[in-house]
Amino acid sequence: VESNIRRNIILLKTAFIYDNKNLIKVLEASANHFVISLKNLLRLYDVPVKEMSARDVLIKTADIIELDIQVFFLLFSIIDNPKFLKKGKLDINEIYYSYLEQIENIVSFVDKIDVNIKKIETIKKPNTTIKKNAKLSK
Repeated sequence: VESNIRRNIILLKTAFIYDNKNLIKVLEASANHFVISLKNLLRLYDVPVKEMSARDVLIKTADIIELDIQVFFLLFSIIDNPKFLKKGKLDINEIYYSYLEQIENIVSFVDKIDVNIKKIETIKKPNTTIKKNAKLSK
């Protein structure tokens, strides 16, 4: 999850430098990848995400992480209707920087997550038990 979000940040910054004219498309691609990473983050917290919309994923994530989901909702509104940007007299560069800041906050949070090793050990134990029983039966 962390490496995917960090990769997303690098691609977002690179695209901003080299493709600033298509910033809405860049942000749309980034948001799509980012929502997938958030779904995986929610899975770590045993939140079922199979049928969740992008907006629901953000709301659930905000329950776990301090997150300004309004930036994301604004971005989704612009992606759905690019004319919304002109009507609202919004600055896409400001939205970009706010979006980037939120992603960086999430990376900081994810970086501090302690993977539950007990959960992994529980999964491995039945396999070990089966091997021991197989040896005993021989």
